[in-house]
Amino acid sequence: MTGKGDVLVWTYHQGKFAWKISNAADSDTLVLKLGNPVLNDRVYNYLFHAPPPSQTIDHSHVDRSNHIKRLHQEDSIRTAYEKTFIDSISAIEIARKYDLDPKKTFLLFKLSRGNWRVVKQFLNYAAPIDGEKALSLLSVISHKDLRDTPFKVLKDHFDNSHNPKGFDWDIYRQYVLNPRIRNELISVYKSYFQKQFSPSFQEMARNDVRHLLTWIRDSIKIVNGLNPWDVPQLPRGVFEMRVADQNSINIFFVAVARSLGIPARIDFVRNQPQFFSERYWLDVNLQYGSIDNTQKGTLVLDFKQDNHSDELPAYFKNFTIAKLVKGKFKTLDYSYTNLFNDFPVKLELDTGIYLLTSVKRLADGSVKTRLHFFDIKKHDSSFIKLIFPDSGIETNKYEKVKLNLDVTVQNCDTRQNLLLNDLVEDNGLVLVWLDPSLEPSKHLLNDFIRLKSNFDNWNGNIALLIDSVRLSKSFNSKQYEGLPKKSIFLIDNLNLLKEYIKFNGKVGNYDLPYVLVLNSDHEVIFESKGYRIGIGDEIIGKVEKICRIP
Repeated sequence: MTGKGDVLVWTYHQGKFAWKISNAADSDTLVLKLGNPVLNDRVYNYLFHAPPPSQTIDHSHVDRSNHIKRLHQEDSIRTAYEKTFIDSISAIEIARKYDLDPKKTFLLFKLSRGNWRVVKQFLNYAAPIDGEKALSLLSVISHKDLRDTPFKVLKDHFDNSHNPKGFDWDIYRQYVLNPRIRNELISVYKSYFQKQFSPSFQEMARNDVRHLLTWIRDSIKIVNGLNPWDVPQLPRGVFEMRVADQNSINIFFVAVARSLGIPARIDFVRNQPQFFSERYWLDVNLQYGSIDNTQKGTLVLDFKQDNHSDELPAYFKNFTIAKLVKGKFKTLDYSYTNLFNDFPVKLELDTGIYLLTSVKRLADGSVKTRLHFFDIKKHDSSFIKLIFPDSGIETNKYEKVKLNLDVTVQNCDTRQNLLLNDLVEDNGLVLVWLDPSLEPSKHLLNDFIRLKSNFDNWNGNIALLIDSVRLSKSFNSKQYEGLPKKSIFLIDNLNLLKEYIKFNGKVGNYDLPYVLVLNSDHEVIFESKGYRIGIGDEIIGKVEKICRIP
């Protein structure tokens, strides 16, 4: 079931495959003929139409006063709770007591938020024993784990993370000491596994990991298809049940290996369990209990950057790379890396057929898509250019904004009165009505932060308008550090968005954030309501092409 937009249907059977674009609006039946088309270096371009927006009920006249009160109450409860967090002076006193780095210690307390008492309890226990190791354990886990990991978990991994083979500290810290493996519930497991395996077995496994791989192959049954939500079992649960799905047994291998002092991880790009041997990471096959020597080749991916933009394409958002595995393309997960911060990028990949997908989102929600199939061959290099579809021809016919800009608004921080019309200047103006307490508006603010350098190059004003009714007492613009330099939070006491909607004869809800981009002639060159992925890029794309750039 879809929202009745276009979808690409891929089908595979006994080595043959086919794909086709399905448009639900045109037909309820799709016929595909399986075959063996040549894919290497083939390029296909498609336009995926978004479903038309459905008519929604206009709630603009509904009394929201009780809802606003509840939001304000929510803010006050949150603020009161945050005031119970440890302060900087107390955090630094703890650091000095145990001769710890005060900046690192305070940052860890700050990131732990409501879990700060656990962090304090852990430091009181661990810092007198080994302060560097204690801070390393707290630093290596994620911010989320720092906020909710219980003391018993931290204690288990501090007490039972050993390094008998003397691995480099960074390898030990990240791949032995670290309790987090993948997406499992972080848990106690090192002390448990050290009791389950004899000292002689542990020593044999450290000298040759194949002893551990053989034990897993002979002792744990892999059963897939019975865990539809892919919720991973705890490592201890796998040991006790002796059955697991692929994800859970991957996590189990890493947990046991780390418990025995063997650096191990799951390579997130390929979802492949590995262990560290001397200077290299080696793949393991848990079904066969073996060390894999997968044949590899090289992909050199290049991208030519737009002269007007400092923004590099982002993996998952703008492009992906997928490998054909058993008839299905499995997307490689590079979200945990910064490999694409500089081009060209050299990637070592397993041999096989791959698909490079790049997209360009259009203002109406449709997506132009470019599919580039290519082969990776053993000990060979493939040179591929990352190319994006053209967004199409821009029109130069715009209408004057039907909104009185000769009105006074207030600066949220200084309460100084400003004339909205003065903000247009020569470079145009981005007008955004938002509600900082709601997620869609927060997402757009994060887009502005991410694209700060681009908006700073444009050098136009961004007016962030908040209806006075929606402005909570706890609002503080300083919590949005990193916004473009000419962003300004303003109080809209005149309900200007409602006035704009009325003057333009628009119907339905005006979901926030609501965005208008004006050029220097007060013409609307872009308009959007609500949040969707890539809207920040659409806004900067418009102002860079149409508004004046210094």
